[in-house]
Amino acid sequence: RGLNILERIAAKFVVRSRWPLSILARLATIPVWIYEGIPLKGPWVSLMPFVRNSIKRKLPAPGGRPLTSQYPEIVKTKSKRPMGKVAFYPGCVIDLSTQDIGRATISVLNKLGYDVVIPKGQYCCGSPLQSLGDVETARKVAQKNIDLFSPVDVAAIIVSCATCGHTLK
Repeated sequence: RGLNILERIAAKFVVRSRWPLSILARLATIPVWIYEGIPLKGPWVSLMPFVRNSIKRKLPAPGGRPLTSQYPEIVKTKSKRPMGKVAFYPGCVIDLSTQDIGRATISVLNKLGYDVVIPKGQYCCGSPLQSLGDVETARKVAQKNIDLFSPVDVAAIIVSCATCGHTLK
């Protein structure tokens, strides 16, 4: 049925910049902090989501700064036998929330002897846009990623998010 006006505005932001996603990820820390601070005593415990047998489930902590801004554009290996260069595309969730997966991916690639290139200015893979039915904007985002990664001379592009990998393919 197409996108409503709010979905169209959100899609345009994703194409132009990732800053709205970064801001939302930072704001998401507030309810996580509140949840973590609630004691497991009292009558309200049975009403709390993510609590079973008086044990709180651990919620993933949204990251602060994006993962891609925490690393230089090329993370050099310290291996005595360098294997070459690969590019890394973390995707929005790993870049903004589950950053430990991204750090582990970079670490493993470095230990295997690869320099890891993390191009600045990566965009969303476009999966949310496709899911909303906005194929046109998803293609624009895909083209921006193609333009960003095309000039990079690497053996492969490594993706840690299965959804992003499928969408990028």
